[in-house]
Amino acid sequence: MKLTILALTFALAAVGLMVGSQSTVFAGKPIPKCFGVTYDENNPNHILGTNGDDVLGGTGGADVIWGLNGNDTIRGEGGADKICGGNGNDFIRGNQGRDELSGDNGDDVVRGDLARDMVFGGNGDDIVAGSRGDGDMVFGGNGDDDVRGGPGDNDMTFGGRGDDNVRGGPGTGDVCDGGPGEDFDSNLSCENSTSIP
Repeated sequence: MKLTILALTFALAAVGLMVGSQSTVFAGKPIPKCFGVTYDENNPNHILGTNGDDVLGGTGGADVIWGLNGNDTIRGEGGADKICGGNGNDFIRGNQGRDELSGDNGDDVVRGDLARDMVFGGNGDDIVAGSRGDGDMVFGGNGDDDVRGGPGDNDMTFGGRGDDNVRGGPGTGDVCDGGPGEDFDSNLSCENSTSIP
């Protein structure tokens, strides 16, 4: 049994995103949840990628965006967005709201933007970074990750499993935890730095 679902991409001229409508075919496999949210094809704020390399952008609302397979470029917009890259080497960036971002599987680049964000690299050798807001939580996940806090204060950066480079950022009150593996803290602004052997 095959299920065909219509996925929309929205225009963000400022960052060069494309306008279009794409059809994604799934061979009977369910679409994974994104931060606990189930895809609803009738929800205009649910944006679905394809099995190819997609360029996806959010709306002014609180969007949930699934990249699925492929090396995707995904950017949120005005609301508190949830973005999950899926399989592939993805580039993901939040925007104005308090976003939740995950690269999932692959060697991803995931970064927050303006507000207090939660950023996850997932499985793979990722580059993950916080936002300009205070109180970001940034997790590398499994793999040899580069984990960075943002310019704001009181960021928490966690390396996860693997040999990670963990740093807080230029703000004050940052906390860094390398996690299991041979980790390196390259930022002395972290008030509490730990590495678990």
